[in-house]
Amino acid sequence: PARTTVSIGNDPFTAVEAKVPETATYDGNAHYTQDDIQFMGAPIRPTDYTVTYYAGTDVSDLSNNTKLDGAPTDAGKYVIAIEMTDESYLLNRGVFAVKILPKQIAVPTVKEAMFNGTEYSLLDLLTGYDAALMTLDLVTTATNAGTYHATVTLPNSNYVWATADGATGSQEYALEWSISKVKLTEIWGTDSNGKPTLSVSSKYADYVQIVYEYYDANGNLVAEADLVAGQSYKVVAKLSASSAANFELADVNGDVSDTPSESAPKQFVYGNDPNNPNGSGNNDGNATVGISPETERLFVKWMIAVGAMLGTMTLLLLIIVIQVERIRHSRDIRR
Repeated sequence: PARTTVSIGNDPFTAVEAKVPETATYDGNAHYTQDDIQFMGAPIRPTDYTVTYYAGTDVSDLSNNTKLDGAPTDAGKYVIAIEMTDESYLLNRGVFAVKILPKQIAVPTVKEAMFNGTEYSLLDLLTGYDAALMTLDLVTTATNAGTYHATVTLPNSNYVWATADGATGSQEYALEWSISKVKLTEIWGTDSNGKPTLSVSSKYADYVQIVYEYYDANGNLVAEADLVAGQSYKVVAKLSASSAANFELADVNGDVSDTPSESAPKQFVYGNDPNNPNGSGNNDGNATVGISPETERLFVKWMIAVGAMLGTMTLLLLIIVIQVERIRHSRDIRR
């Protein structure tokens, strides 16, 4: 570098300027050592100057600071004083206020958890947790579905939490975590009396059961024992048992209703088993022949057409034969 000579009285000096970074970041090593200081104006050697370190901020009166034994390592605010030992150099500025910033640490993230009947530990759900740097407090274990609050702390002031918008400047961070409910999809079946039913997976049978409420056409609650064959009702399935709050009912699209513990009302006719249209419980309990209503309608139309050709007497005879067959078939079913 080019030299600038300054004369004070009859004594010539070489003017030099020290360059010191204003900030550094904690990394466990000493900062602002002679390796970190640069000079402009002359090739200065480490033996040409000394550095004194202080903890504090007063650059006007160094006695207001705390003198240190060496270069600082920990995060904090410091003052360093540079003094030339080679009297041929004139230092433009020799006192600097500097600081070591805490290292930013990413906040641990929480993995998803769903109720399974066993206790969860927040520690097992965290990604990025470093036990050497962090501690957990408040609610750190839970079993039931819900939202919980914990704190994760950096006890060492050389570290601060970093968030998306920058360092929080704090060692304590509020951490929210949750256990979600089990979503039970409403897949309906029907029992032999035509009542819609929901089933629960066997792995959840110890935690939740389904109970049913029945309502008539006027919206009145009807006990199951009072249901009348042939009458229309609406049934609502409800989650029951002490652990029911850990579950919710959803339709086939996965949508949960405003009342997660209840199904949407489903209409049915009591005694009418759609899985067995010819069963003894249909049509108010009367047995029927083993032909479908559609087949019977087509057969009647056929009889009418035949009757038009064969005459009224022939038609009556065919009707009598069919009725006899219906009675005989009905007796066979009852046996």
